[in-house]
Amino acid sequence: MSRDFGENCIVSGHHDNYQVVVKDRQVVSLQYQNALKQRRNDLYLEKQWWGNAVLALLQNEVFCNPAEMAKIPIENGLLTLSIIPALMVLAGYSEKTNARCLQYVDSQITLVDNKIKQAILRKSAADKQMTKEFRSFKEAYLKFRTQLVASQQNPKFYSRVARSEDWISSVENYLGVAV
Repeated sequence: MSRDFGENCIVSGHHDNYQVVVKDRQVVSLQYQNALKQRRNDLYLEKQWWGNAVLALLQNEVFCNPAEMAKIPIENGLLTLSIIPALMVLAGYSEKTNARCLQYVDSQITLVDNKIKQAILRKSAADKQMTKEFRSFKEAYLKFRTQLVASQQNPKFYSRVARSEDWISSVENYLGVAV
């Protein structure tokens, strides 16, 4: 299913080049009903796998602490939260999930480095705020990377989350590291 609908996809009534997806506030396309059902299922699983644990971390460490809450950047009304709490949870399931999170962190560090280099070459004042944010991302990723590498040496790190093998297998599959 393509997500590129074009600029004329939302119209009142019928449009010759597009199928009707919603009618009377209901999804009427079987294809999109199935896609919506799958996405809702995915969201439910993500909530179980890492969402609830991340919320608990944030509530305890950030949301209940006004000083920490004030440190969260808000730009144009958008709250910017790091993905690191989710990675912390996912990395704790198994050696495979830890390795996948480490791979992701390394990729992000490379991406951030490239974006900073591009901004420096442009020498544009408009890039300063974003470059500052990229640098803070990199600093957080480097700190977290050190923790991930250290956790690989500690077998108790993976047993801290009591989950069944099926549960761990489903998370590994979600991250694309299942064998």
